[in-house]
Amino acid sequence: MKKFITILSVLLVILGLSFLAIRFYLPTFIAKNMANENSLIQIIPTEVKISVNKKMDEVPALMKELRDEGIYITVDDIIRIIEESKTTDITNTIENLKKADLKSTEQAIGIVMKNLDLGVLENEKVIALAKQKVKFSDVIKALRMIEKNGKPYNLTIPMGKETIKAMLLERREEI
Repeated sequence: MKKFITILSVLLVILGLSFLAIRFYLPTFIAKNMANENSLIQIIPTEVKISVNKKMDEVPALMKELRDEGIYITVDDIIRIIEESKTTDITNTIENLKKADLKSTEQAIGIVMKNLDLGVLENEKVIALAKQKVKFSDVIKALRMIEKNGKPYNLTIPMGKETIKAMLLERREEI
């Protein structure tokens, strides 16, 4: 009986450490892997890396555009919004986007604005810039990718949030 409890305890510790590694280390690892297109371990397809890095490279210019318009949003503001967003709200937003018969970027942004609390990003100029910069084809592509990879759930959404935060922090100086 004592041997069984010891084995069970070791397994629980290993399981706990594995969860922590996945929850906290994996997003940072993914973000670093995304930033380095020539990394030895390829966990993200190259085409996805290129696409995401291209979008991330646009962030400093977008932030400058907003500053020129008198809107001062920091990386910390964006990270705070990411941290405060609830998994259920994100899941509901994705479901509403998938159910809608989307015809335009404006319609998709409207659904997102209605379902998520975006804090300082809920500014007319920010929304106008988003409508200008977000391509409808990218919205459809993202929804197809989500549909292809299964319904987001309580592990994938927090991991995605942590990955996005890590990617923003990797580029903080540029932004």
